[in-house]
Amino acid sequence: MENLDLLWEYQAMQLDLEKYERNVKDTPTRRKLVKLQRFLQQGQKMLADMEKAAKIKQDKVNEIEKKNKAYMEDLEDLEKDFGYYSECDAEELDEKEILQAVKEAERLGDNIASMRKMLAQIKQEIEASDNKVREDLNKMRSAKAEYEELYAEYQKEMEAVSGELERRKAVVDEAAKKLPKEMLAEYNRIKGFRTDPVAILSNNLCGGCNIQLPSGMTAIVKNSDRFIECENCGRILYIKD
Repeated sequence: MENLDLLWEYQAMQLDLEKYERNVKDTPTRRKLVKLQRFLQQGQKMLADMEKAAKIKQDKVNEIEKKNKAYMEDLEDLEKDFGYYSECDAEELDEKEILQAVKEAERLGDNIASMRKMLAQIKQEIEASDNKVREDLNKMRSAKAEYEELYAEYQKEMEAVSGELERRKAVVDEAAKKLPKEMLAEYNRIKGFRTDPVAILSNNLCGGCNIQLPSGMTAIVKNSDRFIECENCGRILYIKD
């Protein structure tokens, strides 16, 4: 039981240290830093997504321009044919062939107009995206500058409390040295999933999970030469005199 008394005291000191550490670290400056950090992370992801989208749009522009060039070349060939037709005598002309050439010229003209319209729309979207990127980059530069300034301020705040924090840590470390290694190892194992690995047992009730344990558990804990864990939450049971 003496070791359990020491373990209970050790837990109290450790919890007090953790509370103190949380309080001194959770300053308005740190909260601003966290907010800015999230903003910068989200901004970087957004810029990466916009860069991917811009590449897709540019690939589309290249594809449209390639098609448009082919249409223009076909239209130039037709214009040469029309030039040839204009030099021929009427009886030499094939009306059906001319009509087909006219329809093909109209089709090519419609395609070229459609391609130009699509190009104009996509280029307008790219320009708007570029403007948005520049705007977001400016915001991120300002946020980064503010982050660096706040980080320096936060470092000074931490330096101001570092002495007291180290002193408290040293006290906890000294208390840990008084505990058997096996007990401390088990405590740290439970600490991995319970903030408070040790719980007071009173009237067979676990103070950690508030579950009523089997009758006689108090006697078992009192008379055992090893520590007993709660069968429900896994905490080390402790009877406080």
